[in-house]
Amino acid sequence: MRSSRNVMLGAALSALAIAGALWAESARPSLPVIKKDRTAHPRGVAQKNVAQQNLSQVIIDNIDEYTSATQEQIYHAKIQDPQVPWQEKCQLAIQHRRLALLSSDLGGSLGGTIEHGSSTLRIRVLCPEEATVFEIPATFEVHTAPHPEEVQEMSFDTEMHAIEGSATDTGVFSSFHLVGGTGNGYPSPGHTSLIPAGDGNFAIDSTFNIGYRIEFVGAQGGPLEGASGKIESSIVMKAVNK
Repeated sequence: MRSSRNVMLGAALSALAIAGALWAESARPSLPVIKKDRTAHPRGVAQKNVAQQNLSQVIIDNIDEYTSATQEQIYHAKIQDPQVPWQEKCQLAIQHRRLALLSSDLGGSLGGTIEHGSSTLRIRVLCPEEATVFEIPATFEVHTAPHPEEVQEMSFDTEMHAIEGSATDTGVFSSFHLVGGTGNGYPSPGHTSLIPAGDGNFAIDSTFNIGYRIEFVGAQGGPLEGASGKIESSIVMKAVNK
């Protein structure tokens, strides 16, 4: 079933963000900053080591999670079921966290790099008050446009090409599956800029607009018992400071 409204959320790079790091709910923290003593290694290293030595790894090392751009965009979408009207009170808040870059190679839809990673989606369920919080492991693939590997002022397009995570027996859900990204049929453009912040430091302005689908089955005895369905929506995720 389709959500009655789109809601946005924040999330983020090196691919991705979907699920898990659901993103801050209070005043927006400042942009992440790469300290002047943090630099990316130049190209030419062995491919097996590139995940630890490229610019995306430096960025991930300096961000905490991807979260909603504004507090009003916290909630992904209402969970609705025509047979259970009261369940439309339930909403999800999602953060994309603990990003880890596993591998990187040249290519992709934007002609720069393809980056594969793992992350965690932290999901809060509110019906209307908080019913549960759970985390699920996720994998993601981010495509970037060509860009320098050295830390310097720059701006380049990114794309959340794929993101996916699943969980079972969470207390509220007997099953929960999130899938998104351009490669899965949900356009998910993004953009990253490194902005001089003074003293040789650079602020990281990284945002993704991620399209996604959630398929769920409510757990027996929980607030969503008897409900099952599909939510399709999009969220705006923004990198936030550690």
